[in-house]
Amino acid sequence: GASEEESRWDIRRAKNSNQGT
Repeated sequence: GASEEESRWDIRRAKNSNQGT
């Protein structure tokens, strides 16, 4: 449910952070 979606978002955020840098 929401927990699973949040977990996936966390990974996407980490990848986005790498790109932003």
